[in-house]
Amino acid sequence: MMTRISTIAQRTAARWHAFRASEDGASMVEYALLAALIAIVVIAGVSFFGTSLDAKYDDIGSSLVDAGV
Repeated sequence: MMTRISTIAQRTAARWHAFRASEDGASMVEYALLAALIAIVVIAGVSFFGTSLDAKYDDIGSSLVDAGV
């Protein structure tokens, strides 16, 4: 009985050590942080350039209408 408990404890310890040594979770966190940074940059860019781009597209649209396209 004691050897069975010892074997289970050793296997559990080995699995726990393998889980702690695994870097899969760290990679996932890095990708999540990278995606969040890209989203922040895109939102900031749209906020910064949004009004000037809107005016530019209005100018292009009105010139197309005036040209009869």
